[in-house]
Amino acid sequence: MKPRAKRAPRVVVVLSGCGVYDGSEAHEVAATLLALERAGAEAVCAAPNVEMPVVLNHLSGHPMIGECRNVLVESARLARGDVRDLAKVLDLAFDAAVVPGGYGATRVLCDHARAGREARVHGDVRRLLEGLRKAGRPMGFACMAPVVAARVFGAQSVAVGTGAGSGALDDMAAWGARVTPLGPRELTVDRELRVVCCAAFTATQRIGEVFEGVDKMVRATLELAV
Repeated sequence: MKPRAKRAPRVVVVLSGCGVYDGSEAHEVAATLLALERAGAEAVCAAPNVEMPVVLNHLSGHPMIGECRNVLVESARLARGDVRDLAKVLDLAFDAAVVPGGYGATRVLCDHARAGREARVHGDVRRLLEGLRKAGRPMGFACMAPVVAARVFGAQSVAVGTGAGSGALDDMAAWGARVTPLGPRELTVDRELRVVCCAAFTATQRIGEVFEGVDKMVRATLELAV
């Protein structure tokens, strides 16, 4: 009798739009999806179905006054159309989650970019992460996304890391997180809470180093799912 084939891990990839300044960082999303594919995992992209709080011109860096865009629709650009409404996948069984960075993590997934230390996490994002934690599932965070992990799990003294500036580090520590500044190839791994972080573009501008760091983060996250 042949042994039953092992099921591929199912991983939700949480997006926040399209573009580093107001959504998910495109290269980090590509690195995440490539790493998951190479690891034999099934990626399910999801994003909040809400309006973007701000739309930035990525050529000038200035706000596009009067422009209104939807986070789920913009995230579909990165997912080649294959993206789910986050609210509609909360009841699905995932083996892990990965949250790429970009400033959408601090504008959409939480509002740290606006509210600073008083930041709140989007309700569906919080419910997803807390549900995964309750089920003992691992979560990986890149770039600015560790801010979200710190806000959700800071009261549990989560270990997180990023290459972000001192202001973000101070806020994360104020929420109770144990924060480590990271280089491009470094990780933090909280084995108790099953949270893995890498710095990605907060620590380097070299795409190769970003892909290497994200790949290490994804592999470390999946190892905690075993």
